Amino acid sequence: MRTSNKVIFKIFSIIAALFILAGCASKSSDSAGNYELFTEDSSSNSGNNDQAYEEEKGESPEEYAYEGNKIITTYFTYIETLDFEESNKELTDLIIKHEAYIEDSNVSNRGYEYGKSFKYGSFSIRIPKENIDSFRSRLKELGNITEESSTKEDVTKYYRDTQSRLELVTSKEKRLLALLENAEIIEDIIAIESELTNTIYEKEILQGDLKSMDDKIDYSTVNLELIEVRNYSNVDKVDSTLGKRINTAFSDSLFSFKVAVENFIIWFVFALPYILISVPLIALAVVLIKKRKDKTPKIK
Repeated sequence: MRTSNKVIFKIFSIIAALFILAGCASKSSDSAGNYELFTEDSSSNSGNNDQAYEEEKGESPEEYAYEGNKIITTYFTYIETLDFEESNKELTDLIIKHEAYIEDSNVSNRGYEYGKSFKYGSFSIRIPKENIDSFRSRLKELGNITEESSTKEDVTKYYRDTQSRLELVTSKEKRLLALLENAEIIEDIIAIESELTNTIYEKEILQGDLKSMDDKIDYSTVNLELIEVRNYSNVDKVDSTLGKRINTAFSDSLFSFKVAVENFIIWFVFALPYILISVPLIALAVVLIKKRKDKTPKIK
C-alpha cells in the first residue's frame, strides 16, 4: 500500500511539472515561438528565399526590366608618340574635358636609343559612359594608334538577383527589429541580436556589390598604353605603293643621318676636355722626341 502511494505521488508530481512548463511556454510564445519559426525559414537555401519573397511581394524579377541591361565595358588602346610629354599633357586635357579621372597610372623610362631616353606610360581611365565615344574619337590626336580592342560583360542577371536579395534581407531586418522590441526573455534577446548582426552585415555586403556594379556600369574603363618612339611604326608598309615606300626610306635615312650628326656633336662635347688636355701633351712629346733625334750623333 505504501509503495502504491509513492507511485501515485510521483505521477501527480510529473503532471504538476508539465502544467508549470506549459504555463511558461505560453508566456513566451509571442517572442520565442515566432523567432524560432523565423530563423528556421531564414536558414533555408536561396531558392526558397526567392520563392518566399515572390509570394510575399507578389512580384517577379521581371519588374526590373525597365532598367535595361547592365553592361560593364572596358577598352584597350595602344598609342605611339614622338613626344611623350606633349601627348601626356594632351591626354590630361582630354580627361578633364570629358569629366573623367585616372584610376591608376605608371610612367617609366623604357630605355635609351640614339642618345635619347624614351618613356612609357600605362593609364587606367574611368569615363562616364555618355562621354566615352567622344573621348575615344579624340585619342588619335595623341599619336599613332597601333591597336584597339574592347570587352563587354553583361551583369544584368547578377545585378537583379542582388537587388532581390537586398530587399529580402531588408525585410528580414525589419522583422527581426519587431521581434526584438517584443522579446522579454534574455536568451531570446541575445539570439535575435546575433541574427540581426549577421543580417546587417549581409545587407552591407549586398549594398557594396550594387554600388560597385553601378560605378563600373556608369563609368567605362579605358586601359591606355602610351609608348614613346623615335619613329612611327609603318603599319601599312606591305600595302604601300613604291612611291610611298621610297619616300619612307628617304625619310628614315634623313632621320638616321640627323641622329648620327647629333650623336657626334654630343660625343665631341663630351670628349672636348680630354682633347684639350691630350693635344698639348702629345705636342710636347713630339717636340721632345724630335730634339732627342737631333742630338743623337749620326753614324758614318
